[in-house]
Amino acid sequence: MTSLTTHFQDAWGPGKSLRSIRMIAYWAFTFLVAYEMMVGGIWDLLRIECVRVVLAHLGYPMYLLAIIGVWKIPCAIILFLPGFLRLQELAYAGAVFNYTGAAASHFLAGYIRG
Repeated sequence: MTSLTTHFQDAWGPGKSLRSIRMIAYWAFTFLVAYEMMVGGIWDLLRIECVRVVLAHLGYPMYLLAIIGVWKIPCAIILFLPGFLRLQELAYAGAVFNYTGAAASHFLAGYIRG
């Protein structure tokens, strides 16, 4: 017969608690990225004023909002689809390109001081 302590050590041993922490961190990060992509895509497609002002200050044409907005929404959806690992990798790569491109554009336009 196993004791209650042994049962909890088996259920929440060092490897299993680390796995659960990693799983929580993964889903929290995935939710944040997907949420930002979905909201950002909708804002881009609606061309709300604050997005237009930033885009104009950065010197990009307004039609870029339609291109980026159309790609952000599928990115957000694909991150939650089970079984599409290759598409999820591509969605995360697109998110990285989006975020690094935005950071570089803001830095080079003088929004961010180094």
